[in-house]
Amino acid sequence: MGTVILNLPASAVLPFAGDGVVEFLTPDRCSYQAGSWSWVALAASLGRFDTDIEVVSPPELVEAFDRLAARFAGAPPPRRRCSDPRTAAGAKNRLHSRQNDAKLHFMSESATTTRVERRMRKTAASLTAVSRRLTAEHGLAGFTIEEVCDEVDVSRRTFFNYFACKEDAVIGGNSESDFELLSEAFMAGTPGDWSRALQDLVDLAIAHIESDDVDASTHTDFMAALEREPRLLARFLGVTRERERQIRALIARREGVEEDDPRAAAVVTIMATLMQSSAQRFIDPANTQDFATILTTSLAAFRTVLAVPTLKGNIS
Repeated sequence: MGTVILNLPASAVLPFAGDGVVEFLTPDRCSYQAGSWSWVALAASLGRFDTDIEVVSPPELVEAFDRLAARFAGAPPPRRRCSDPRTAAGAKNRLHSRQNDAKLHFMSESATTTRVERRMRKTAASLTAVSRRLTAEHGLAGFTIEEVCDEVDVSRRTFFNYFACKEDAVIGGNSESDFELLSEAFMAGTPGDWSRALQDLVDLAIAHIESDDVDASTHTDFMAALEREPRLLARFLGVTRERERQIRALIARREGVEEDDPRAAAVVTIMATLMQSSAQRFIDPANTQDFATILTTSLAAFRTVLAVPTLKGNIS
């Protein structure tokens, strides 16, 4: 096991700590203890926190960081771009391929996450699924964190590496690393087409949901939990509003407009409506379609309705 000090709040490290141990030091610093199959692998994985790192122990971990530093320092510099006009013919194709490459990067777990990170995501999803089911059945006061841990087969310490309380486990939610990947893929798209922006968000939502292998029972339990515990609904609405604000800012940045631009707000509102209506259809006991099909069909229907020309309300 290796121990380091990270210049990050413990709350920022906990969601990605896996089976590691995070300890609060100051509001802006924490210690982190973890293991891996080699010291170099551990050093490389610690780099994902993108912050200053102080190695506490052992000396082998210090040597591993030195080896990585030397290896990265010896990497060849990027090749200079050629100004030959003959290369211009392929420039447009390369530009259009950026978005597809970014989407593939987001959709492929092997390209975006390590085995440890995939295991961490699976553990978090299992904790959330069990917490939702138990809340739907018994209410928040009707079960303990220990019972959740027993069903998932993890320790209480592991639970708190992912969630601060039962309420957070029920809400679940996307990690910041997932949102960064979504942002990267979305920003690789070509600006200037609001319809395309909506389509890209739908495609990325489908890719994320499919990568998490979401099933209808988890959504059904979540809806039941929200009905049983009104305070959970208030918290969920707060989390949703903040995520929608982040997505609106992302759209505005890609399209080069202000965050309060009505078109950016409209894309977010449409996307939220599509996701909500699709989720309701997805958890219907009579449903036989996967979420991707439902969401794609809903978007197509929405486009058909909006294809009717309007006389007022143009925004330039």
